[in-house]
Amino acid sequence: MTTRFPNKGYRRHTRVGDAVQQIVAEGVERLLDKPELGLITVTRVQAAPDLRTARVFVSALGGSETSGDKLVAALEAIGGELQREIGRHLRIKRTPRLTFVADELPARAARIDELIHDMPATPDDQVAPDTHAPLPETDPAP
Repeated sequence: MTTRFPNKGYRRHTRVGDAVQQIVAEGVERLLDKPELGLITVTRVQAAPDLRTARVFVSALGGSETSGDKLVAALEAIGGELQREIGRHLRIKRTPRLTFVADELPARAARIDELIHDMPATPDDQVAPDTHAPLPETDPAP
């Protein structure tokens, strides 16, 4: 027996969030031309279960340290056009109202990576032997 809803465990607001992420990313690439912000990435979108709102998390690579606020302001300026793009591409009753949030996760991940690499080695840290190294020569048994 085939099921009527094969993606039953995959909620609709998650699918809409994924689609909004793709549409917003393409729209930002096309509509926002501000090199001082750096490379803009839409990291994730959280759509509300009723699909009336969506939080768009964005980050910038190569921009200045204070680019989070500038990035959100620039995206809010083109938010209406992005909303229209969503309305053109998705067949839903209402398009979610977009709220842009500077995503701090990439910066935190980079900081954690930096801390790990700067940790001093301790005597307990043993390097695993190379499993591809040739075996030592042994004397044959007499």
